[in-house]
Amino acid sequence: MDKIPNKYAKLIRIICYILIPIAILAIVQSIISLWYYEQEEKQVKASSFFESNQFANLYKESILNNVQASYIKEVEFEYPKEVTDEKINESDNQYTLHISNYYGIVESNVEGNKIYYKNYLENKNLKFLIIDNKTNTAITNMNQTLNTDTIEEIKKELSNYSYFWNYEQKNVNTNISLLSLENIAYESHYTDLKQYDCTIYTGIKVPLEYHDYYYNYEIVYDKIVQPYDNAMINLLLGSLILLTCMTLITIYVGKEKGKNEIVLNTLDKIPYEIVVLFVLFVTGITLSVIDTINLNIYNMNMTTAFIIIIASAVFYIVGMLFYLTSITRMKAHTLWKSTIVYYLYRLIKKGVNSISSNLSLSIKLGIVIITYTILILFCILLIFSLGPVAIPFLLGIWSFMFYWGLRYLKQLKQMKQMVKELYEGNTQIRLTEEEYKGDLKEVCIYLNDIAGGFQNAINKSLKSERMKTELITNVSHDIKTPLTSIINYVDLLKKEEMPNEKTKQYLDVLDQKSQRLKRLTEDLVEASKASSGNIKLNIEKIDIKELIKQVSGEFEDRLNEKKLELLLNLPEENAIITADSRYLYRVMENLYSNIVKYALPQSRVYVDVILQKDTVEINLKNISKEKLNISAEELMERFVRGESSRNTEGSGLGLSIAQSLIELQKGTFQIYLDGDLFKVILTFQRKQ
Repeated sequence: MDKIPNKYAKLIRIICYILIPIAILAIVQSIISLWYYEQEEKQVKASSFFESNQFANLYKESILNNVQASYIKEVEFEYPKEVTDEKINESDNQYTLHISNYYGIVESNVEGNKIYYKNYLENKNLKFLIIDNKTNTAITNMNQTLNTDTIEEIKKELSNYSYFWNYEQKNVNTNISLLSLENIAYESHYTDLKQYDCTIYTGIKVPLEYHDYYYNYEIVYDKIVQPYDNAMINLLLGSLILLTCMTLITIYVGKEKGKNEIVLNTLDKIPYEIVVLFVLFVTGITLSVIDTINLNIYNMNMTTAFIIIIASAVFYIVGMLFYLTSITRMKAHTLWKSTIVYYLYRLIKKGVNSISSNLSLSIKLGIVIITYTILILFCILLIFSLGPVAIPFLLGIWSFMFYWGLRYLKQLKQMKQMVKELYEGNTQIRLTEEEYKGDLKEVCIYLNDIAGGFQNAINKSLKSERMKTELITNVSHDIKTPLTSIINYVDLLKKEEMPNEKTKQYLDVLDQKSQRLKRLTEDLVEASKASSGNIKLNIEKIDIKELIKQVSGEFEDRLNEKKLELLLNLPEENAIITADSRYLYRVMENLYSNIVKYALPQSRVYVDVILQKDTVEINLKNISKEKLNISAEELMERFVRGESSRNTEGSGLGLSIAQSLIELQKGTFQIYLDGDLFKVILTFQRKQ
């Protein structure tokens, strides 16, 4: 959804604002429909309102209410002394028709039938005839016409109604199945009628003529209960639409066309507490207005419906505005910052920081301890005065101080870890400055600056080293091309007949120096590759004893020429390591070559292979013919030789190349100087 362009954000929100109330109405209607179905005693949906339990219950209540309103209980205040208690009780159970309770009565006396026509009534759709069997007097709410002048005519008229219910001589005659005698015989509505000596005829015409409870009940049933078959689908569909709309509004609120950041409107800039108070005020007023009206869906009129619609619209608009401004503030990270409490907090914090900025850390710590002590003493006093009620305050203060101290120690641990990482060479580590406050934040800033400085220095050093390596490589390649031509032409001249011996000597010198320059350029290229790691290694298992025997055999003549005695100390077991045989041979060749060049003639050279549990060590020792006036660290640098004179043909790159090649093969290269003793130790992981 976030991939939808912001230019459609406003249109999407407008569509959602329209769909949300529709979805809410569908959900409410579905819930009421499901609830009404559950209210049906047999939970079988009636085909119409007139077949439902609601209609039957309303019909029963209407009959009983009209009968009770038509009768008054006879009470005898003075009884003759000879009247027994049994007669008194019998008198208490006597009821008589009470005409004076009504107004708008029209009396008719046709053919000896005394009928009272009742003009005022609540439910006009229900027509009734109540006949007092003792006096043959009747009350009805039928209109007096030529066809309803007598009791028999009224009976006949009511029996022809769409739905009727008659009660005569304790028998029931009706076409309303739920009000048959077998269904209501034990209900209070029917048993209460037995105490009245009367005959009852009732009926309702369909369609209904008047706006009364029956009319409202039918509308509610048709609009809410009748759609029960689709209620669950409507509920799910309405919920899905509501959830989708709220999700879209949440995503696109605060977004405007052509802008990627959250846009705050005027409402979003008002302090949040004021917005909350306004919403609560409007909600209270709305609920008060609704509470003053008779909120009954069965007794709804146009005025009540209009008030409810207006109140619901106001409640929806205010609620939606509150939701929108809350989400917008959260997305813009201004919900907390837009409160009056935050403003006061910043004001107090600024004042405290202004005062404490000039105080030392010890004074600040002392203030914290004193404040904590005062709070603890205050809570102890509350415990003595209020009892256990004050314990939560004490626990709250202790928990806060414990949290504060734990957070402080955690930050100190993070700083210690950063210092350790910097010491170990990790300059990428940084601390989040926003998590720290006060003096710790200053220390955090200093540590980050130090780490940044180290990183910049390392980057500059690496860049410089890379540039030097590239320069050496490029120069070496540039020298190699003309040098090859010089060597070739020297070879050609040596094959020609020279006029004198001096010319031959000059050619020999030129050949020696050009060959030395060739070896120097090759060493430069080799050193550049080795130091940069730009060498492809073929790692395999090697028996170091066989390699040493091979190198020693090739250098035997040169060692004898220098009168150097080679002493090999090799173990009986196989000394297996993993390395590149070609480059390891090059390293051993360099070391043997250095021995031939710089070892004291007529001395011994020791080569030892020492097997450890997990490692294999190769030790080479010899006595230098010249005084070693340099340290081991300096000797490992490029273009540096152990002797001060430059009479030999070395380039000063042999040991540097050897060290780089050994380290590329996961080994270690170490040099020890003790007086004139020169010692090299190579260490590799031992393999079985």
